[in-house]
Amino acid sequence: MARYWACQKGIESALLYFQYFSTKFKIIKNNPLLNKSASKVNEFMLLNP
Repeated sequence: MARYWACQKGIESALLYFQYFSTKFKIIKNNPLLNKSASKVNEFMLLNP
């Protein structure tokens, strides 16, 4: 269970870094699908600090 949780946290962190760099390079603005999933990750991170 703990390993699964750590894996989930790792995936979230990776998505967050991906979102950060994508925004930095303006990739996300051209891809609505990425934009949507990135905002979902943002919501999740805000709800689960």
